[in-house]
Amino acid sequence: IENTLQRINGGLDLASIDMYDKKTGDMLRAGLTAGCFQIESSQMTEIIQKIHTKSVHDIIDTVAICRPGVLDNGMDKVFERRRNGEEEVTYLHPKLEPILKDTEGVILYQEEIMQIAQTLCGYSYGKADNIRRIIGRKIVDEMQPVIDEMLEAGVANGISEPVMKEICDMIVKFANYGFNRGHSAAYGITAWRTAYLKAHYTADFMCSLLDSVATEKDKLATYILHCKDLGLQVLPPNIKYSQSYCISRGKQILLWFDCIS
Repeated sequence: IENTLQRINGGLDLASIDMYDKKTGDMLRAGLTAGCFQIESSQMTEIIQKIHTKSVHDIIDTVAICRPGVLDNGMDKVFERRRNGEEEVTYLHPKLEPILKDTEGVILYQEEIMQIAQTLCGYSYGKADNIRRIIGRKIVDEMQPVIDEMLEAGVANGISEPVMKEICDMIVKFANYGFNRGHSAAYGITAWRTAYLKAHYTADFMCSLLDSVATEKDKLATYILHCKDLGLQVLPPNIKYSQSYCISRGKQILLWFDCIS
C-alpha cells in the first residue's frame, strides 16, 4: 500500500476513499482479487462473488464468513442465500433479530455471542465478555459448564428450553473459530484499500506487488500472468531503462533486474 501511494506521488488519503466505490466493487465481483489483502484465495473470492460485493461492509463480513466456525456448519451457504434474497431470514427467537439482523440471522462475530448472553440470559457486560473468552478457548472442560449455565439462565429468563438449547448448540459450533468484529473490520478495511488501489491505480499497484514478491518466483510468475488479465503488458528487463524496481508506463510494466534468476 505504502509503495503504491509513493508511486502515485501522494495526494490520496486512504482514510477518505469511497467505501462503496463502484469500480472497486465491479473488480471484486469479477473475481480479480489477486494481490488484495486477505481475500485472494479461491474460497474468499467465491464468497465475494456470491454475495455480490458492493462495499467494504461486504468484505468485512466475507473475512468473518471464511472461517472454520462458520464454514464447518455450512452457515456460509445460508448467509449467501439470505443475502441474495433466496432464503427467508429467520431467527430462533425474536430477541435475536436486533442482534443478528446485519448478518442475516447467522452468528459471525464474537460480539454477537456477548449480546446473546446479555439479552437472553440477563448477563452483565463483564460476564458476557468472560463467556466469550471461555468459549473462544475451546477447552471442553471449561466450556461445557458455561454453556449449561447459559441454558439455565436463558430458561429462567423466559426462553423455552428447546429453543435455548438450540441457540447454545449454535454458539458451541461457532466457537470452533470465530472472529471478533474489530479484527474483521481491520482486515476488511485493509482489503478494501488494496482493492481500491488496484482498481484505480492498476499498473502502480501491480508494480508494487511484483516488487514485494521478487524472491518468490512462483508468486512472481502468478502475478505477472494476472497482469495480462488486467490488460497490462509486462515487459522484460531492459538494460537501458530498468531500475532496481518495477516501472509503470501507462498500461505497461517494465520488470527490474532482480527478477532475473
